[in-house]
Amino acid sequence: MEIACPACNAAVLPDTAYCSACGAPLSQRCESCRRGIPGDARFCPYCGAPAGRGARERSAQPEIPHGERRNATVLFSDLSGYTALNQALDRVLNRLKAEATRIIEVYGGTVNQFVGDEVMALFGVPRAHDEDPRRAVRAAIDLHDHVRTVGDRLAPQLGSALRLHTGVNTGLMITQLRDRRDGVYGVTGDAINTAARLAAAAGDDEIWIGPETYRAVRTAFDTESVGALSLRGRSEPLLTHRVLRAPPAGAAPPGARLTEFVGRRAEMEILARCFDDARAGHGRLVGIAGEPGIGKTRLCDEFALGLPADALVLRGQCSPFGSVAPYEPFREVLRSALLSPDGEGSEADRVVARVESELPACAEHLPTLLGLLSLHSDTHPIPVADADRSQIAILSALQALLAALAQSRPVVLLLTDWHWADPASEPALYHLAETVAARRLLVVVNFRSYYHPHWAATAVRIDLPPLNASDTRPIVHRIVGADASDALVERIFERTSGNPLFVEELSKALVDFGSAGGLDAEKLVESVVPDNVAAVLRARIDRLPSPCIELLRLASVLGASFP
Repeated sequence: MEIACPACNAAVLPDTAYCSACGAPLSQRCESCRRGIPGDARFCPYCGAPAGRGARERSAQPEIPHGERRNATVLFSDLSGYTALNQALDRVLNRLKAEATRIIEVYGGTVNQFVGDEVMALFGVPRAHDEDPRRAVRAAIDLHDHVRTVGDRLAPQLGSALRLHTGVNTGLMITQLRDRRDGVYGVTGDAINTAARLAAAAGDDEIWIGPETYRAVRTAFDTESVGALSLRGRSEPLLTHRVLRAPPAGAAPPGARLTEFVGRRAEMEILARCFDDARAGHGRLVGIAGEPGIGKTRLCDEFALGLPADALVLRGQCSPFGSVAPYEPFREVLRSALLSPDGEGSEADRVVARVESELPACAEHLPTLLGLLSLHSDTHPIPVADADRSQIAILSALQALLAALAQSRPVVLLLTDWHWADPASEPALYHLAETVAARRLLVVVNFRSYYHPHWAATAVRIDLPPLNASDTRPIVHRIVGADASDALVERIFERTSGNPLFVEELSKALVDFGSAGGLDAEKLVESVVPDNVAAVLRARIDRLPSPCIELLRLASVLGASFP
């Protein structure tokens, strides 16, 4: 069945990414859930949020007209050497501001204000995301990388290298829309002042983060302790960390596994049977669905750890933020399959040598594979083709590579967080699903429950349930201590509904609060809401229509029970 291009109204085939008549993209990303949706959709079919013009009109409306308290992350970044730049190269400063705006918005932040050499950005205002602290720190790293590059180039003219120094902090603040001359949003609170103090204290090219931000990002970035700082305006020292770098792609984050892996025996058995089928030449496609924090990626990781040595495990992850290139998860798969850290010559030369010597059946696809990896080769130039032919070439190259790899050993392809997949990757997986059965290939895809993929009909689906009370116990004992009472474990289970992430975060929060004030843990369970859990809930609330949000505000005042 043909559909119409929303740009030129020409007839186009389904499951294509671009119009063959005008080149316009045939899909867009929902601003709320980030799923790929049809280009002419007025509402997202997965979460119901306005799409296209409706989304833009909604985003242009004041989001917080009356002001509210919310947990958010603020970034302050100052430019060292600004005085010299301001006097000599005003246009360069303007370009730096434009690039800073682009980087911050790519990560879902809001540039609240530029004041001279300083930028102030908000993450979680006006709309929250699950991982606003991570977004803020990634934006800070990209800002520093850009200014470092520009600064090194301008150093001979300025006599010194431009560098940023940045502070990032997370906490409760009061936010309200206000006159843009004073910043898009009026924000007040100790979290704001602390972020400004951290930026002032940080050295050139350093990113300092407060304790709440550190707790939220410590498994995603390499950091080191700065110590307890005495900052102006604070009565107590502040535990501060310096961000070094994000771990390399594919590297296991430090501290990623804090608790036992429990309660997933049946799911592991299903995956094991599917792997046995794939090893025997009957490929399988498995979809793992569940709510945020339920353990989808942990299940994939544990399954991969238990695979035999002859299995080739390839991973691709979808990102909810940043500049996401088309086919990004498959680009990650290609990098791990074709690019080894060892070897002589350029990366392009190593890919060519690997394919020609070990995967000759893929040799005809080398130009396309190199293009996906953004590698230039004089001997295998990327062919010039229209959008439809390019997509066909990419899909054929991906299928040929996986088929060639699976000739000598079983291949397990792990694709995580597919609810954030870019629009180009969706048809790629759909076409891969049509051919997986004839290969020694197991494709495991995890996604959130609200996502309903087109390829689900051909997949073995695993819906992850919450943990039961007995499986919650070892997690609590590992974090709180083996002497945690049965009553405490039961209250944590009831409060978290058995969500593993919530169980871990609530248990860690009890340890933090209890050790600080010697308070009774069972009483704390009723009042403590960990930052990570609050962020997930806040993000889900912010995706609701305005009337529903207002209803929830009223209900929060009335309480759980009312006449």
